[in-house]
Amino acid sequence: MRWVFRFLILAVIVALVVPAAFVALAARRERDHAAVAAPKTGRFVTAGDVQMFVQEAGPLNGPVVVLMHGTGAWSETWRATLDALAAAGWRAVAIDLPPFGYSERPRGSRYAKADQGARIVGLLKTLDAPSAVLVGHSFGGGPTVEDILKDLLRPLLRDWLDQNLPPMVERMVQREIEKMVRRAQGG
Repeated sequence: MRWVFRFLILAVIVALVVPAAFVALAARRERDHAAVAAPKTGRFVTAGDVQMFVQEAGPLNGPVVVLMHGTGAWSETWRATLDALAAAGWRAVAIDLPPFGYSERPRGSRYAKADQGARIVGLLKTLDAPSAVLVGHSFGGGPTVEDILKDLLRPLLRDWLDQNLPPMVERMVQREIEKMVRRAQGG
């Protein structure tokens, strides 16, 4: 019975000390300047309104793939994927989406999908990557990709409409005129 009591005391101590240690380490990391605390395997780049921490692997002239982490994670969670993509010839870029990882936190706590999407579009411009494959998990997935697609597709749609809408409208008007003429002729 005595060993059960000792085990319970030890379990309680561990249950209190381990979370406290994680909180202390997180607080220390938050106090350290990101440029000092961030691993040397990455760099900071301008991404819209923040300095974003990115880790890259692979040839600079390879096709670009951007890896976005999930909630509470950071770019290093993609390490094995970065290495595998680089070995296959891709320019792999894993990013720290604010407020996670080492990226700068935006003023006013702006983390809406439109804000995150604008940051990723800004990142692609900074990396001089006019096209990229986007891979997102959880927080880094759906909402962000949705806004990026909207931003990237808008000019394509505008160009397509400018080119195709006038002839389409002209054909529709021509058909309506032909219908009216046939009706007027009794046919």
